[in-house]
Amino acid sequence: MIEGSASSPPTVAFYLIGLTFVGGLLVAAGSYAQHMAAGTHWQATLLDTEKDAGPTRLQLAVESSREIRTALATPLPPREPLQPITAKLARGHLVPGYRAVHAARAPAAGDKVHKLPKAALNAMASAKPEKPAPAPAPVDIHRVY
Repeated sequence: MIEGSASSPPTVAFYLIGLTFVGGLLVAAGSYAQHMAAGTHWQATLLDTEKDAGPTRLQLAVESSREIRTALATPLPPREPLQPITAKLARGHLVPGYRAVHAARAPAAGDKVHKLPKAALNAMASAKPEKPAPAPAPVDIHRVY
Protein backbone atom coordinates (compact mmCIF):
# COMPACT_ATOMS: atom_id res chain seq x y z
CA MET A 1 0.00 0.00 0.00
CA ILE A 2 0.98 3.57 -0.56
CA GLU A 3 1.67 5.62 2.51
CA GLY A 4 -0.82 8.49 3.17
CA SER A 5 -3.54 6.98 1.02
CA ALA A 6 -7.12 6.82 2.26
CA SER A 7 -6.95 3.08 2.93
CA SER A 8 -3.99 3.13 5.34
CA PRO A 9 -4.70 1.60 8.81
CA PRO A 10 -4.29 4.86 10.89
CA THR A 11 -6.62 6.76 8.59
CA VAL A 12 -9.27 4.04 8.76
CA ALA A 13 -9.01 3.97 12.57
CA PHE A 14 -9.50 7.73 12.83
CA TYR A 15 -12.40 7.51 10.41
CA LEU A 16 -14.14 4.83 12.49
CA ILE A 17 -13.54 6.75 15.74
CA GLY A 18 -15.06 9.87 14.17
CA LEU A 19 -18.12 7.96 12.95
CA THR A 20 -18.65 6.50 16.42
CA PHE A 21 -18.41 9.92 18.03
CA VAL A 22 -20.88 11.52 15.60
CA GLY A 23 -23.27 8.57 16.01
CA GLY A 24 -23.17 8.99 19.80
CA LEU A 25 -23.95 12.68 19.46
CA LEU A 26 -26.95 11.91 17.26
CA VAL A 27 -28.33 9.36 19.74
CA ALA A 28 -27.88 11.82 22.64
CA ALA A 29 -29.56 14.60 20.68
CA GLY A 30 -32.51 12.32 19.89
CA SER A 31 -32.92 11.37 23.54
CA TYR A 32 -32.73 15.01 24.56
CA ALA A 33 -35.35 15.91 21.95
CA GLN A 34 -37.71 13.26 23.36
CA HIS A 35 -37.36 14.69 26.87
CA MET A 36 -38.00 18.17 25.56
CA ALA A 37 -41.11 17.03 23.68
CA ALA A 38 -42.46 15.23 26.74
CA GLY A 39 -41.52 18.12 28.98
CA THR A 40 -40.69 15.82 31.87
CA HIS A 41 -37.07 16.79 32.26
CA TRP A 42 -37.59 20.56 32.30
CA GLN A 43 -40.75 20.43 34.38
CA ALA A 44 -39.11 18.30 37.03
CA THR A 45 -36.02 20.53 37.11
CA LEU A 46 -37.99 23.78 37.38
CA LEU A 47 -40.47 22.50 39.96
CA ASP A 48 -37.74 21.08 42.19
CA THR A 49 -35.78 24.35 42.24
CA GLU A 50 -38.88 26.41 42.98
CA LYS A 51 -39.85 24.23 45.95
CA ASP A 52 -36.43 24.13 47.55
CA ALA A 53 -35.44 27.75 47.04
CA GLY A 54 -37.07 30.48 49.10
CA PRO A 55 -38.50 33.67 47.67
CA THR A 56 -36.63 35.14 44.74
CA ARG A 57 -34.82 38.46 44.84
CA LEU A 58 -37.61 40.02 42.79
CA GLN A 59 -40.26 38.82 45.26
CA LEU A 60 -38.23 40.23 48.16
CA ALA A 61 -37.83 43.58 46.39
CA VAL A 62 -41.57 43.80 45.66
CA GLU A 63 -42.41 42.96 49.27
CA SER A 64 -39.97 45.57 50.56
CA SER A 65 -41.35 48.25 48.23
CA ARG A 66 -44.90 47.49 49.37
CA GLU A 67 -43.86 47.89 53.01
CA ILE A 68 -42.22 51.22 52.22
CA ARG A 69 -45.31 52.46 50.36
CA THR A 70 -47.62 51.60 53.24
CA ALA A 71 -45.27 53.27 55.72
CA LEU A 72 -45.17 56.44 53.63
CA ALA A 73 -48.96 56.43 53.15
CA THR A 74 -49.74 56.46 56.87
CA PRO A 75 -49.73 59.97 58.36
CA LEU A 76 -47.44 60.78 61.26
CA PRO A 77 -49.00 61.64 64.60
CA PRO A 78 -48.70 65.32 65.56
CA ARG A 79 -45.77 66.28 67.74
CA GLU A 80 -46.20 67.07 71.38
CA PRO A 81 -45.94 70.78 72.16
CA LEU A 82 -42.61 71.95 73.53
CA GLN A 83 -42.32 72.80 77.17
CA PRO A 84 -41.85 76.45 78.11
CA ILE A 85 -38.28 77.69 78.49
CA THR A 86 -37.59 77.88 82.20
CA ALA A 87 -33.83 77.45 82.45
CA LYS A 88 -32.95 81.15 82.30
CA LEU A 89 -35.92 82.34 84.34
CA ALA A 90 -34.35 80.88 87.47
CA ARG A 91 -31.29 83.11 87.03
CA GLY A 92 -33.29 86.25 86.32
CA HIS A 93 -32.24 86.93 82.73
CA LEU A 94 -35.71 86.63 81.25
CA VAL A 95 -37.65 88.37 83.96
CA PRO A 96 -40.19 90.70 82.30
CA GLY A 97 -38.91 94.27 82.16
CA TYR A 98 -35.33 93.29 83.06
CA ARG A 99 -33.73 95.18 80.18
CA ALA A 100 -36.05 98.19 80.47
CA VAL A 101 -35.15 98.68 84.14
CA HIS A 102 -31.41 98.46 83.56
CA ALA A 103 -31.41 100.50 80.34
CA ALA A 104 -33.26 103.44 81.94
CA ARG A 105 -30.99 103.47 84.97
CA ALA A 106 -28.70 106.48 85.14
CA PRO A 107 -24.97 105.81 85.55
CA ALA A 108 -23.85 105.84 89.13
CA ALA A 109 -21.10 108.10 90.40
CA GLY A 110 -18.46 105.37 90.35
CA ASP A 111 -19.31 104.11 86.84
CA LYS A 112 -16.77 104.91 84.17
CA VAL A 113 -18.31 106.34 81.06
CA HIS A 114 -16.14 106.16 78.00
CA LYS A 115 -16.79 109.26 75.92
CA LEU A 116 -14.62 110.40 73.07
CA PRO A 117 -13.54 114.03 72.85
CA LYS A 118 -15.43 116.21 70.37
CA ALA A 119 -12.31 116.60 68.23
CA ALA A 120 -12.14 112.83 67.79
CA LEU A 121 -15.84 112.60 66.94
CA ASN A 122 -15.55 115.34 64.32
CA ALA A 123 -12.22 114.12 62.91
CA MET A 124 -13.74 112.11 60.09
CA ALA A 125 -16.31 114.76 59.28
CA SER A 126 -13.69 117.46 58.81
CA ALA A 127 -11.12 115.35 56.99
CA LYS A 128 -10.24 116.64 53.54
CA PRO A 129 -10.04 114.01 50.85
CA GLU A 130 -6.77 113.67 49.01
CA LYS A 131 -6.55 114.28 45.30
CA PRO A 132 -6.96 111.06 43.35
CA ALA A 133 -3.87 109.69 41.62
CA PRO A 134 -3.73 110.26 37.87
CA ALA A 135 -5.00 107.37 35.78
CA PRO A 136 -2.29 105.26 34.11
CA ALA A 137 -1.86 105.46 30.36
CA PRO A 138 -4.05 103.00 28.48
CA VAL A 139 -2.29 99.86 27.36
CA ASP A 140 -2.85 98.53 23.86
CA ILE A 141 -3.05 94.78 24.27
CA HIS A 142 -2.56 94.14 20.54
CA ARG A 143 0.69 96.08 20.30
CA VAL A 144 4.06 94.39 20.70
CA TYR A 145 6.26 96.44 23.04
